[in-house]
This record gives sequence, structure tokens and C-alpha cells, in this order.
Amino acid sequence: QQQLEDTEPETLDEQREQYGKIVWLLEKADAELDEKAESFDALRAIEQNADDVLARLTQQRAQAADGPERITAEIARLRQTYASPALDDVDDNAEEAASRLEFIDVRLAEARDNLASGARGDAALDLHEAEQAFGQLDDLVTAVTGLAATFAAAEKDARETIADLENDIRSAQGVADPDGRLARAITATREHIDRARTNLQGGERTPLLVVEALDAANDQMDAALATAREAEEARQRRDAQIEQAVRQASSQISSADQLVRTRRGAVGYSARTRLAEAQAALDEALALRQSDPERALASARRARDAARQAASQAHSDARRYASSGTGSGVGQQIVGGIIGGLIGGAISGGGRRGSGWGGGSRRGLGSIGGFGGGRGRAGGGFSAGRGRAGGGRRF
Repeated sequence: QQQLEDTEPETLDEQREQYGKIVWLLEKADAELDEKAESFDALRAIEQNADDVLARLTQQRAQAADGPERITAEIARLRQTYASPALDDVDDNAEEAASRLEFIDVRLAEARDNLASGARGDAALDLHEAEQAFGQLDDLVTAVTGLAATFAAAEKDARETIADLENDIRSAQGVADPDGRLARAITATREHIDRARTNLQGGERTPLLVVEALDAANDQMDAALATAREAEEARQRRDAQIEQAVRQASSQISSADQLVRTRRGAVGYSARTRLAEAQAALDEALALRQSDPERALASARRARDAARQAASQAHSDARRYASSGTGSGVGQQIVGGIIGGLIGGAISGGGRRGSGWGGGSRRGLGSIGGFGGGRGRAGGGFSAGRGRAGGGRRF
């Protein structure tokens, strides 16, 4: 306010800032007065009934005289069951209670003197302070006498938490744990349970600390169990993805293999090579599905894609063959078949026998032979009967 009224003019922004501060200070003072209003009303009521209030508080003082002794006796009884750390917060309550009684005696004595001299306002302040001291004394006594119930409730909570932890351990038995993290959490939880039970059965109990430790163990166990379950669910989803990809790849390979086999003379080496790559990728996926699921999934998808490419190329070769007329490109198809067989054998480990594409037998070079309905002979042709050099009906 002085800055606003001095001889130095302020800018509009400075004036707004100063007025804002004045409004804030006024609001703060008003709030503080509102908070004190109840106290002012209480003081006026005490002043009007000071004699009655003094009599009531004098009687209350006589009833509270044994407060420190009650505190001391209760703490001694609790020490027979509970360890010192559990009682540290109330260890000096008896001394504090005695101090409050002394303060009350002084305030009541001054109130009597002020009433006798007619200073009812001062007497009201003395009596009001005595009432506040009685409230503090009650808190000190209750803090100790209520400990037994507090400890009993904590022990009950601890036993319930132990039961929850044991349920978690039982639930964890059927959860996959590839990295051992869940097993370590289970071991640590069992140790917490053992320590808690030992503590709750002894003569040096600290139930509040036990509950804190068990709560922390419960949080850790829940987190470990949730992580393990999420990992198990992820593994199941991944296995389902691998199974689906393998199924798709097998179907695509079977279709492509049938297309190649039924159009032998028309399909070139590119389609056969893609088909061999698809089978090799599928074999890899099946071999890796347990040891390296991620690679297995990638291999299965690669097998599916390669089989699709093989089928697409085979269809393209067949259309081109059909539109080429008579005989053009036959030598190329023979060479393509031989090269495709060689590549397939190299990719898949040679012309070994076993499960083939789509349930057929795996073929090496021996599968390339003739391209007709009969037996292929060296130098043979492509007729439906015995192979002859020259003519014959094309497939």
C-alpha cells in the first residue's frame, strides 16, 4: 500500500501486482479470523460459565490423577509379550502425562485466583488451556491402553497375509518359470513366512513390523507371479502363432508341391528352388520351435512365403508353357528340374528320404527323370508310353 501511495508512479503491471498482493493478504487474514472464530466463541462461553467450568475441570482432574500410573502399568504388561521396538513410540508417555497434570494444576489454580479477583477473561483463558491439556492427557493414555488392541489386529492381519502368500505359492506351482525368477520369489516368500511365524509365537513380538515385511513380500510375490503369468500367456500366444504359421506353411508347400509334380514339364527351376527353400525353412521351424521359438516363427513364415512364391512361379511357368506351342523350352525345363533338385538337396541336406512336401516323399535328383506317364530312360522322350527319341504326345 505504501508503494502505491508514494511519489514514484508505478506502471499498470506493477499496480496490478501490488493490488493482487493486498487482496491475497486480506483473504489470508479473513481465513485466519474464521479459524479463530470457534475459539473465540468457546472462550466467551467459558467466561460466562467460568464457575461451573472450574468445578467440572477440578472433578476431571481428580479422575485423571492415576493417568501416569495406568500408562506405566500397561507398558510393563505389554513388555511381557512385545519387544521394545514395538513400544518405542509410547515409552515416555507416562512422563508426558505427569507433565500435563502439573500444567493443569497450575492453570486451575490461576483460574481460581482470577475469578476471585474478578478477572473473568483471564480465568476463561486459564480454563480453556486446562481443557486442551486434558485432551492431550487423554491421547497419551489412550495411545498406550489401545496398543493391545492394535497389536492384536496386526497379528490377525499378519496371519491373513501369510495365508494369502501360501495361496500364491500354491498357485505359482503350475506356472512356467523358464528364468527361475518365480522360484527365487517363492523361496524369499517362504523365508518371510517362517520369520513372521517365529516372531508371532515368541515373547519378543513386533507385529507391526511383521505386517510391513509381509506386505512387502506380498507385493514382490504378486509382481513375480504376474510377470510369470504374463510370460506364460505370451509363450502360449507365440506357440499358437508358430502352430498357425507351420500349418499355413505346410498347406502352402503341399499345394505348391502338387502343382509342380502335376506339371513337371512346364515348371522351371525358379519354382522348384522356392519350393525347396520353403521345405528347408519349414524343417528349421519344426526343429527350433522348442529351443528358439522366435526363430521358429520367422522360419515358418518364411516357409509359407517361399511356398506361395513357388506356387505363383509354377502357375506362371505353366501358362507360359501352354502358350509356347510345341516343344519350345523343353530343354530349359529339363535343366530347370535338375537345378531345382540340386538346390533342394543342398538346402535340405541332400536327397534323404523322409517326410516330403505336403505329405509326399522328398525327392532328390531321382525325381526329375522322365516327364511322361511311363518310365523315363536316358535320352528318353516325353510320350505317354515308353520314352522314344522324337515324337510322342506331350503332357
